[in-house]
Order: sequence, then structure tokens, then C-alpha cells
Amino acid sequence: MIYQSKLAPKYDFFKEENLEFLLLLLKSENENLSVLGASIIIHSCEAGEEQNILCFVGVLDKLISLLYGSLSQ
Repeated sequence: MIYQSKLAPKYDFFKEENLEFLLLLLKSENENLSVLGASIIIHSCEAGEEQNILCFVGVLDKLISLLYGSLSQ
């Protein structure tokens, strides 16, 4: 996947349309899309401000649920 490469561009979480797209990926019932969203976060989220934005919009809850296991379980 592209976001597993260190050469991939960083995702800008400060743009509203980017946050909306990321939330769509994470809320998808398609597990592959949810994992893609998580991969984008892992690759791109480094600064405390970015982490706060993601937490504020509810991303943390979704990431925690992904840690519990497969969406299809």
C-alpha cells in the first residue's frame, strides 16, 4: 500500500474535506477501507495538533474498535 512507504506524501488533516474523506474510510463496513484509513493516520499523524483534531472528530473511538478485531466478527 502506498501509505506504508516512507516516501508517500503526508496527509493534511487540517483540511475539512480530507477529514471527511478519512471519516468515510474509517466508518466503512468494508474492512479494507477502514484499514486504509488507519494506515493513512499511522503514516501521516505525527504532531500533537493533528492528534487532537482526529480525537475531536471521533477517530480515536473508531481506531479503538478496529483494535478489538475484525469488523465482520
